[in-house]
Amino acid sequence: MINVGVDPSSFELLCARFTARLFSCVIITIYRPGSETVSPTFFDDLSETLDHFASYNEQIYVVGDLNVRLDRKDDVNSRRLMELFDAYGYMRR
Repeated sequence: MINVGVDPSSFELLCARFTARLFSCVIITIYRPGSETVSPTFFDDLSETLDHFASYNEQIYVVGDLNVRLDRKDDVNSRRLMELFDAYGYMRR
């Protein structure tokens, strides 16, 4: 487990480092309840979390269920999430 020093109020967070021989990565697992409306607090919490890992020199994977509809290109939350990931250099797969 990695202590991020962040206690998000809008989602559950679990971070861990995975190492196998010469390979190492960080996995950021997020669950945001779909029953709750996407709020500005979610983006603030997520940005604060990603800030913590900005200086890490290894691959970072953000996984989980953010409950943001990425298939809706005209959705403001979808666009904002993609812009946030782009700002940190994360790729969508």
